[in-house]
Amino acid sequence: MFGSLEEGATAFVVIFLMIAAEVGTEWRAKRALASLKISVPRDALLRRDYQVLRVPASYLVPGDIVHLEAGMVWIFLCLNYTNNTVADFGFS
Repeated sequence: MFGSLEEGATAFVVIFLMIAAEVGTEWRAKRALASLKISVPRDALLRRDYQVLRVPASYLVPGDIVHLEAGMVWIFLCLNYTNNTVADFGFS
């Protein structure tokens, strides 16, 4: 009437495997995010108003020219940033 013991065991195993895969994926994502947080620089060397400044990376604004050196890895998270490719590069 409600299915056999084999069907119930199969469903249980499938659900258990799905939960295990989800936990493993979450754990790997947390490790990756932690390693990214370590690699993000705390300050940036930039050119603003014709001056070279070293400021905290959180103070970067659109229009700043960031000086990069060989071997540096930079990750920029731009919130509310819009890019108009036509206006920037003159495409029509």
